[in-house]
Formats: sequence, C-alpha cells, structure tokens
Amino acid sequence: MRRPDRAPQCHFATHVCGDCAVLKTYNAPMSKKRLYRVIFQGQGEIIEIFARNVSQGGLFGFVEIGELVFGERSGLVVDPAEERLKEQFKDVSSFFVPMHTVVRIDVVNKQGTAKISKLEGGSKVTTLPIYTQSPDAG
Repeated sequence: MRRPDRAPQCHFATHVCGDCAVLKTYNAPMSKKRLYRVIFQGQGEIIEIFARNVSQGGLFGFVEIGELVFGERSGLVVDPAEERLKEQFKDVSSFFVPMHTVVRIDVVNKQGTAKISKLEGGSKVTTLPIYTQSPDAG
C-alpha cells in the first residue's frame, strides 16, 4: 500500500488517500486556505466576522467558528466596531454559535472589515425554534 508522503496539490486541508483509505489532514498554505465571512445575530446585534475555519462542530445544533482574522491597523484610521470585536475575541481560539442565529456564511477571496450593526427592533431576546410533529402526521 502506497501512502502519500506530501500534501496533495488541491486547496483542501483534508485528503482521503485512495490506496489506504486513511484520512490525512495537512496544513494548507495560508494563501490557499479558505476565508469565510460569517454573519450571525446575537444580543440584539448583527455581527460580521472573518474566519479561516467554519464547521458544524462537535455540538449538535451549533456552528464552530475558529481562526478569526482581523485587519491590521494602518495609520490613524481605527474602526471602533472591529476593535471591539478584536478585544472581545482576543483569547478565543474558536467559539460556537447556535445554528439558527447564523444569517449567512460566504467563502470570500478578500478580507473585509468586521462589523457590528444594531438589529431592527432592538430586542436582546431571541426565541429558539420549536420543532413539533403535527397531530395528523403518522
């Protein structure tokens, strides 16, 4: 059985070897690693952040977001919303967001600025979805 001795030439971070059916994980080069824009709601705000890792995660009903990417400070222009998010997530390697609060996840080619916007209506309470079976369903 032949095993790969180097990372595949594709842009994916995981690779299944056809010869030995072993899942191999490689550290993809930073330039080829995907960048995600994740927009979710929480505590009366819409939050837009950029991350390198987004997955279903190990907790049922949650999306795991990791390796957050923030813009570098350039000169005197500082975005207070991005600085607030950077401070809030400074010691966080990854975090979990309830699936129903995710508005959108995009794969992007270029990093933007992290944003915080007030949610219309301003309520800090979000109801969880309730899944029930109808009485006439078999």
